Amino acid sequence: MRVTRADIEKAALQRDAGAAFLFAIIAGPAVKLGHKVQVSCACHKLSACTGRIANDETDMKARIKITLKNGVLDPQGRAIQNALGSMGVPGVNDVRQGKYIEVDLAETSEAAARVTVERICKDLLANTVIENYAYELVA
Repeated sequence: MRVTRADIEKAALQRDAGAAFLFAIIAGPAVKLGHKVQVSCACHKLSACTGRIANDETDMKARIKITLKNGVLDPQGRAIQNALGSMGVPGVNDVRQGKYIEVDLAETSEAAARVTVERICKDLLANTVIENYAYELVA
């Protein structure tokens, strides 16, 4: 499957935000230059494609943790804390709830992977007004 700017726009029009965003992140630089990008997927359908760029080298994986900033109320954390108290679990002073996300990247360069993950975190995954994010890259 080849991904073009039209594919990204079509996915966006069909409200397939996940595919559109993923293709824009992975294929965006090449598409902006008018190049076609070879994308491999098991299903060969735009709406369900993982968006992995075909690559013979080792890809990177990003392990992303998103947490609420200190001072931001955490109603889910409070509900978990109350449930633990109801269960009779002793010694729980506070609970803060967060998100853990793994992203497989078609990047072999750590620097390029960091740029991609920063963009993903800032533009989609984290609300930087009330959330912090941290990540690690593994090959």
